[in-house]
Amino acid sequence: MGAYLTTRKPVRDQWYAKRNRPLTGCTVLHTSESVMDTVGPDTGAESVAEFIRTRTTPGSYHDLVDSDSAIHLVEYVHGAYHDGTGSNNWALSIAFACRTSDWRTMSAAKRKAFLRQGAIAFKRQQDYRRSVGAPLTELRLITKAQSDAGMSGFTYHGLRDPGRRTDPGTTPAAPFPFAEFIAECRAVLAGEEDDMPLSDEDIRRIKHAVAEAPIGGTAIGGGKDVMLWTLLGAMSHKLLGQHKDRTDGKHSDDLLGFVLENNKHAWATRQAVAGMQAAIDTLATAAAAGGGASAEELKAAVREAMADVVKVEVSVRGDNT
Repeated sequence: MGAYLTTRKPVRDQWYAKRNRPLTGCTVLHTSESVMDTVGPDTGAESVAEFIRTRTTPGSYHDLVDSDSAIHLVEYVHGAYHDGTGSNNWALSIAFACRTSDWRTMSAAKRKAFLRQGAIAFKRQQDYRRSVGAPLTELRLITKAQSDAGMSGFTYHGLRDPGRRTDPGTTPAAPFPFAEFIAECRAVLAGEEDDMPLSDEDIRRIKHAVAEAPIGGTAIGGGKDVMLWTLLGAMSHKLLGQHKDRTDGKHSDDLLGFVLENNKHAWATRQAVAGMQAAIDTLATAAAAGGGASAEELKAAVREAMADVVKVEVSVRGDNT
């Protein structure tokens, strides 16, 4: 599946089609300086991605993340328009869909979620670098001079353009939590799953979605919310005998496999399955109320669908736990 701006053509070009210099090991970190989404599912990255798609001026990133999505925005083979000081053609970029000032005010859980999604994007970039023989990014912070000299590591947009930028957090009042970010990168690179359990709000949203929109699913973004919605969509299609996901025409099983493959470190699928169990009765009651199969038949169908999800997880993860 192509990058966001490949499958959704932007109003104007938002990348260099061909690099004039090979990739170094530098990754530039940004904040989009957009308003952080604090209500319900986090759609901050999706909103910024659509803004970039429709903007008439240059400005883009390779990856754009919020607290539950890691959107691959620009193909890594291209140079994104993320830094006016000269790194566009030889560095990759990751932007957090928030303001620098948000780092000091968001909760620890929210900050961890943002950084985890950034780490997921970073792993995707490292995998690409490895696949084409490009230098990997070392888990350290480097200066503009060091990045210009071709050294490997992370640098900040604000370090490269200090007269104009402070992102993702170069001021004492709003520093970027770099050590925490590196910890998340190490965890994702090591294959460790995010062990945050389902909250009561997660369960409530699952039940509400099942009751109100049994034929659902979305393919936009990544992370926990897309995992939830995709699982719901896959189960709903199986229950109702419908084989096409109405968001993009993909088979629901293929869509589920794609999301699991691209977000396998974003969230523990087995936790999602456990959470879905709590919604089975609501699904059965809601679907049975509309006619058709009995509640018991629907429960059995849901459990079968959930078993399929576990099979997909095992094939993606390569284990049998």
